[in-house]
Amino acid sequence: MKISDKQTVILQTLQDKESMSKSELMQELQVNRWYYANSEKHFGEILSRMVNSGLIDRISKGKFKFKSSKRISNYPEVAKNQTELFL
Repeated sequence: MKISDKQTVILQTLQDKESMSKSELMQELQVNRWYYANSEKHFGEILSRMVNSGLIDRISKGKFKFKSSKRISNYPEVAKNQTELFL
């Protein structure tokens, strides 16, 4: 599984904190610069995908925590010219 640049930034931010709310993450990461419109919706979708893939935990509605068993360095780097993932 390849982690996007945005997901990497979110993981790095959550790794240093005990937990953060969606609004705290949006403010700290200045998410409104990532998207032209509907930044809250798009950011929520990223967080939901990260929860579903097991990268982070949702501890309550709108509150997220870094999954301590995961480390960013555990994920393989994917070359930009690589078209398939070999497992």
